[in-house]
Amino acid sequence: MTGKVEQLTREIARASLEIALNSIAERTTTEKSLKAVNEQFNIRSYFTGREKAALTRDGAVVLSLGRETLRELRKAGRPFLHLFDGGENMLDTPTRLREVALYVDPLRFFVSNSSWKNWDRQLCEIYEDGIELRRRLNIPTITQIMPEAIDLAQIILQHPEEVKHLTSDDSDRQIRTATSMKTGSDTYVARVSILSGGMLDITSCNVKHGNPYIWAPRIIVPRNHPREVGNSLILWYTQSHGRN
Repeated sequence: MTGKVEQLTREIARASLEIALNSIAERTTTEKSLKAVNEQFNIRSYFTGREKAALTRDGAVVLSLGRETLRELRKAGRPFLHLFDGGENMLDTPTRLREVALYVDPLRFFVSNSSWKNWDRQLCEIYEDGIELRRRLNIPTITQIMPEAIDLAQIILQHPEEVKHLTSDDSDRQIRTATSMKTGSDTYVARVSILSGGMLDITSCNVKHGNPYIWAPRIIVPRNHPREVGNSLILWYTQSHGRN
């Protein structure tokens, strides 16, 4: 009897896991993509003193993010050119991040050669660039993630002085985010453009196509050590679905 219960429990867990991972698979195409998605959730709230010191020496700034939502920021008079409502409580969900680090030099803020890539490829390049950052700084407990629209709004609108070099007359700096938007029949995510004077333009873009103006940013966050359960889930999914 106990064996049947355990088998049923495993089957239920497997079915639940497949539903969750199939949702992720709508945008991802490789095992590396799934590892990058796993990294999006393998984060801590705050940097340690050692992590902050290493990042600061490397030219990054560490910023604390507030709890205001996109709707609250707009109501408070923060500058938005457009703020599309993508549904799924997009305007009313606060950031899950507490601290982030980034390079305020525009040439270092974006991952090199990350334009002309679709969502899946940009996610992988952020992930790979984070691996290189950990190696270069010899800090295994930091990573890079694809931000949500609210993360970027908190960074740009709440820290205008620190990020002023990112807000110039060049309006071609656009960032594809991880924020889903329900628009039409295809899969869309929020696109954030940083405009002159610190104004934000939040619209939508398709995940399937690259664009010469849409780049992947380096948003650095504190990271837990890799969880074996996460790696096991990825391994099971790729093997059972024949992914490469």
